[in-house]
Amino acid sequence: MAHGALELNINYFRRPDKYKAAMENFFKKIKSAIELHFDFEKLKCILIASPGFTRDEFLSFLLKPIDENKLFINSKEKFVSVHSSSGYKERSIHHHRPCGALELLSRIDF
Repeated sequence: MAHGALELNINYFRRPDKYKAAMENFFKKIKSAIELHFDFEKLKCILIASPGFTRDEFLSFLLKPIDENKLFINSKEKFVSVHSSSGYKERSIHHHRPCGALELLSRIDF
């Protein structure tokens, strides 16, 4: 996100009751920041990158078939999910070349 960073503590130990609630709270904050700062009419692509399965969990959270996700469901072809070795924006930019993100982005008409 170019406008700011979200910092939120997520329990390291995966106790199912607290970890799921913490991740859902984190996803809700990201979703509200996307709704606030992104203009889906102008955007061609939204790159979702993270280590592990967090990006897949986030995309499934965004694309749940409920009324409040209608904006994201209508724009689901703009979301590109790639693996990154780090969750930090500065570090993840350098790691997109090996994972094939540039090939995915080359298919988008700019």
